[in-house]
Amino acid sequence: MRLILMSAVLIFGFNSESFATESVHHDHDSKTKGTEIKLSKRFLADDSLKKRMNSILEEMEKLTKIESVPEKKKQVVITGSSVETIVQDIFKSCKLAPDADAAIHPILAQILKGAAMLKKGEGKNGHKKIHEALLRYEDNFEHSGWKHSRSE
Repeated sequence: MRLILMSAVLIFGFNSESFATESVHHDHDSKTKGTEIKLSKRFLADDSLKKRMNSILEEMEKLTKIESVPEKKKQVVITGSSVETIVQDIFKSCKLAPDADAAIHPILAQILKGAAMLKKGEGKNGHKKIHEALLRYEDNFEHSGWKHSRSE
């Protein structure tokens, strides 16, 4: 039931910025858009979340290593489905403290949007959306061993 509810929230226009503002502040010194939100503290990712976020990262890394254009086009769609499944599994299995849970939801919503783009064959846009979400995850969560490049 929780999975269905979360999916419905995400599908029907989940507004990540307004949802995340309870435990965040605007970073006015940021060189990015004025709507960039930066948490004042980093949350501890539990083992379940770490495992699944690593899986998302691995799926995206596999995609970037494919050089054949026909194979890459096919793999983009497959990766989108895989990433979507992993995110749904996070919703089912992750047991974070309420403030950390509130912080991860906008990140997961952004990953789901990227996955939907990949499933439509929009490799470049989907990859960019997921990349940005993974950077937000890195900025907002303590995850020992996390290795995601800011320059992708």
